[in-house]
Amino acid sequence: MVYSLLKYFSYLLGHAAGLGKPASELATETWTLLGNTPWLSPWVEKLNEVLSRMLDTFENWQSLEVFQPLQQVVRGVLADAGITISDSNGSLYVGVGSGILPVPASH
Repeated sequence: MVYSLLKYFSYLLGHAAGLGKPASELATETWTLLGNTPWLSPWVEKLNEVLSRMLDTFENWQSLEVFQPLQQVVRGVLADAGITISDSNGSLYVGVGSGILPVPASH
């Protein structure tokens, strides 16, 4: 879910950048919902910053390291959800604990 959420925000942000308009102007309902989701707003802002830097430096990319800031955004969102990913000796470890995201009320 996190991957898809960030992917679709990336599409929206890229489309808006291509049109030279703020995404909030093109997708007012989405931005209203984003404003009501305080844990996600800073990550979308960070995602926009990272993508803008990537676009600005596109002609100079030398390696896949340019994608590391995106990885940090994804890991940050996951950490807020209580999921951590670490690597050690070529192996990935996933930890699940408590996060800062609100828990939906039970019905």
